[in-house]
Amino acid sequence: MLNNLAKVVYTRDWHPPKHQSFDIRGGPWPPHCVQNTDGAAFHDRLRVPGNATIVDIGSEPESLGYSAFEDDQLAKIAIGPNIRHIYVAGIALNYCVLATCLEARKYGKPVIALEPYIRPAKADERVNQRLWNELTEHGIIRSNTMGTCYRNDA
Repeated sequence: MLNNLAKVVYTRDWHPPKHQSFDIRGGPWPPHCVQNTDGAAFHDRLRVPGNATIVDIGSEPESLGYSAFEDDQLAKIAIGPNIRHIYVAGIALNYCVLATCLEARKYGKPVIALEPYIRPAKADERVNQRLWNELTEHGIIRSNTMGTCYRNDA
């Protein structure tokens, strides 16, 4: 039923072995989500249909790799006339979720952060609350449910 009512896009970090964000290249992170490795695979309990739209983030060595909108494919979907809302879930609140939500606002549609399906990089409640506040201050809707996306008038 979801696929008939919503366009679901799966995004993933998909970094080349020498990505700029890796500490071996002077970046802040250890190598992670390296293309074509188990570390870059979707979680085995996530059911990704064979015909799913998958957007790779950070797939170029010099790209930042935080916002899912770095890839024009997602931007083209977001501007579509049948897209009424943009829902965001994933990891990490501090980086990718924050950047994706803030960039999604430029498409002029309500952006909803699905709190139960978002995890921070670190379990620091004070920092995480500040991040949630930042999102809501920028007009991002913080929600515990996707229910509103199924209303015809929403």
